[in-house]
Amino acid sequence: MEKLCIENSNFLIVPSVLTANTLLKMGVRSEKLVVIQNSASEDFFNQENVGEQKEANKTQFGYFGSCHPWEGTEVLLRAWSQVEADFPETELMLIHSRNPLHLRRIKRLISQFSLENRTKLTLIQNSQQIAQLMKSFLFTCLPLLETPRNVLQGCCPVKIIQSLACGVPVISSDLSVVREIIKTGENGILSEPGDARSLAMAITKMIFDEDLRKKLSLNAFQTARDHFTPEKMGEAFMEIFRKKGLKP
Repeated sequence: MEKLCIENSNFLIVPSVLTANTLLKMGVRSEKLVVIQNSASEDFFNQENVGEQKEANKTQFGYFGSCHPWEGTEVLLRAWSQVEADFPETELMLIHSRNPLHLRRIKRLISQFSLENRTKLTLIQNSQQIAQLMKSFLFTCLPLLETPRNVLQGCCPVKIIQSLACGVPVISSDLSVVREIIKTGENGILSEPGDARSLAMAITKMIFDEDLRKKLSLNAFQTARDHFTPEKMGEAFMEIFRKKGLKP
């Protein structure tokens, strides 16, 4: 079905350069491909408190998502177990979607790494709740693994974009699809995919260095405002319609 759609479409809108390159390798003509990245909803955009100094030893950092293995949740918990003793008042919050299979796996890993008192599980309710929680975080972590899901299909990790829109810097993996959004040292930090020690070092740096966090926070918000608003996405679609002579 996908092959039929690709062959018979006038053009294809894809969410990342990585996805476009994968389709090129499949023989899709370059003139058929248009890259339009994801956006964050207005729930996440709020300039209040962006760049505000938060007390690193009395707050949280977080992950939010489906807790699928390819999102690197095991690496995150392993990394946190390596450095949590250095930050006795800091907590990792995992915002999840109540998938029974993945939730059982996460609870088992939390127990395995003895993180019951250092990690909090919170159920996703809606985007407003996620945005409210996220804005209180020092930073978020999305340590994507180097799997076909992330290095071939690529997509465009909307969770990263939502975090940037909140003015919350991101620690993620040094993968092509992530580098399209995150510039390490500018609006986030990239760690080696699947490497718990590399991620632990990034977490430590982000917690300790308040000046860096403030810089990353301000740049994160500006990145989202410049590139990832619903308005920017809508303008990109309208431009495609105009070029193709189509009516929206």
